Amino acid sequence: MIYLEDLNFRNHPNKLKYQVIVESIISNIENGTIKNLEVLPSINEFSKTYSISRDTVEKAYKILKRRNFIASRRGKNTFVTSKENQGIFKILFIVSELNSYNLKTFNAFVDRIGRDHQVKLEIYNGEEEKLLNILIKYQFKDFYYLLIPDFNRKNTENQFLLKEIQKNLNKIPRKKIIFLENNDYFGNGNFQQIYQDFEKDIYEVLQNEFKVISKYSKLILQIPKTFDTHSRYFKIQNGFKRFCNDFSLDFEIKYSISDKQKIEEDNLYIVVEDDDLVKIIDLFYSKNVEMGTDAGLISYNDSSLKRLLGISVFSMDLEQIGLLASDMIKNDKTLMLRNSCKLISRKSL
Repeated sequence: MIYLEDLNFRNHPNKLKYQVIVESIISNIENGTIKNLEVLPSINEFSKTYSISRDTVEKAYKILKRRNFIASRRGKNTFVTSKENQGIFKILFIVSELNSYNLKTFNAFVDRIGRDHQVKLEIYNGEEEKLLNILIKYQFKDFYYLLIPDFNRKNTENQFLLKEIQKNLNKIPRKKIIFLENNDYFGNGNFQQIYQDFEKDIYEVLQNEFKVISKYSKLILQIPKTFDTHSRYFKIQNGFKRFCNDFSLDFEIKYSISDKQKIEEDNLYIVVEDDDLVKIIDLFYSKNVEMGTDAGLISYNDSSLKRLLGISVFSMDLEQIGLLASDMIKNDKTLMLRNSCKLISRKSL
């Protein structure tokens, strides 16, 4: 039986015992002390030899299996895997669309997880059927799943497809699925989440900036129209309405923009989508309304161009979502985290 001479828990008082076991086995594999395909002690044997609990050994072995350093067959021994697979996570990153926001999260995740790991990107274009086909395609493969749920539905149809997606998600171990946005579509699965509370975000940020916001005679939210109650647009709209009603502020919600639309002085325009932002800025200039002096403007999510133009933004740390997801996989953490949102105030406000 393999004996780990360097396994000494007293030398690592600040580390958890399962982490010490993981690091010791990896070190012995990498330096050649433990050979390729060599059989490791069973959990019971390891527990007795090193006077450590079975649960601790089992947790260490699970982490090593997830990182492909070891493998086992049911009813047979645990052994060291082939070197080309060792330490590699296989990760499926699934997005509705590869817009600038999702790309920030994806790039941050890839940089943190390490480019030696296998990260595969799949795009389902907001279509339930395409997402279902992706899950079926990978259902017998050992992947971690990072999913951003966002569908193009105009109503609550396609419930059958959502139920089928739920069934396929339920086949995946919970620790291998992380939702990178609100999991409102599949809420009964108790999945891990790094989520954005869009309704609370806009309410709380506007409340924190009430002294500035209350100086405007009217607040106008420019947002795409949706009938999907799970949509971020629906939630932003609800948070906006609730804030204006709670603080007795005059407001209006607009779902489209025309060339004839007026930009009224002393109004504050909150624009959710960048396509609409371009049109609103064009109206500011064509109507000779000075941004920040005559009327206010706030956009969603920061960019270099918005910084250059001095546009205030509701900023969500999109990179942080990717970093947290990477750490959850690497460190075997099970978490449900709310991502933060703040207002970056510039000359447009």
